[in-house]
Amino acid sequence: MNASVSFRFHGLAHLSLTTDDPRARRFFEAEYGRFGETAATADASVRLEWTGGLSSRSGLRSHSHKVLARWAYRIGLDGQGAHIEAQGNGWAIPMVHHMLVHPALRWTVSQRGTLLLHAAALTIHGRSLILTGSGGAGKTTTAALLLAYGDAAWRPHADDYVFLSADGSSLAYPTRSHVYQSLVNWVPAVGRRLTAGERLRLRLLWAVRRASGERVKWPVRVESSRLWPGRDIVDTAQASAIVILRRAHSRSRPTVSPIAEEDFPLRALVRMNFDEARHFVDLVEKGDGPKPRRWREEWERSESEILRKVADIVPAYSLDLPGSPAGGIEARRAVVGALEELMRRAEEP
Repeated sequence: MNASVSFRFHGLAHLSLTTDDPRARRFFEAEYGRFGETAATADASVRLEWTGGLSSRSGLRSHSHKVLARWAYRIGLDGQGAHIEAQGNGWAIPMVHHMLVHPALRWTVSQRGTLLLHAAALTIHGRSLILTGSGGAGKTTTAALLLAYGDAAWRPHADDYVFLSADGSSLAYPTRSHVYQSLVNWVPAVGRRLTAGERLRLRLLWAVRRASGERVKWPVRVESSRLWPGRDIVDTAQASAIVILRRAHSRSRPTVSPIAEEDFPLRALVRMNFDEARHFVDLVEKGDGPKPRRWREEWERSESEILRKVADIVPAYSLDLPGSPAGGIEARRAVVGALEELMRRAEEP
């Protein structure tokens, strides 16, 4: 029997899930429970109809990812949001979230003047620090270092994406944290807060990742409240700094540098954000669902314009991170010290 659940994101977007699959409902409630409502309603901007199983269904296009995740889908876009019909196996549920639902939310909020940026974010005293960069740059790790070794006033804001408005305000998009072995290597406190089963799964997934040559990267998903007890997620803040992270494997200490307004890497960040949505773009283009003419170009234009306005208000910096925590506690505290000093400078008149 189908059941419905609904999630509202700060009045920017509204996700409705209708499904006969309890695994799907559990997954989305674990990801978005903070935004949950009791039932789906008719005004949803992103609607997902998910059916468990792989029986053929007319009008759906088949897709698979990394062999194990198999599903069929149909997606339609318009200026108000998206309608997704999909069915598949259990492995496909997180993939449909990552490749269809999440970018559909991003498409939706971009039509309403808000950017969903690939970034981790923290707040301190009502101000947010936005940590962005390509996959593997160290966003989650850097945020965890601040929470583990920094000022006790730091609070989680977002793990993988954060809402940014043109006025420089930030809004939480708190999904579960993606924990990898590399994060535990940098921040051992994270590993101590995992269950024995999660630690075993982490080691197995790390072995799969290395054996696949970095092609298969599955995380262990953990609620922020369990990783950082007593550190409640802050929903809204004003951004004080955008920090663009890079891995500098030849360095043993972090290096922070201000980015002049005229040197802000707008195009590079937009490309990075769209690289994260590459599967969504491909699936929409291959599908036969309705979509606006030049939808991809208009989406990029909207996000570029929002990010340009944010960059006019919020100072930007680059942070070159050491490639490994070989420097011990001193290396970790150096990262924290550099970012806390940056935040102090950002608050100076």
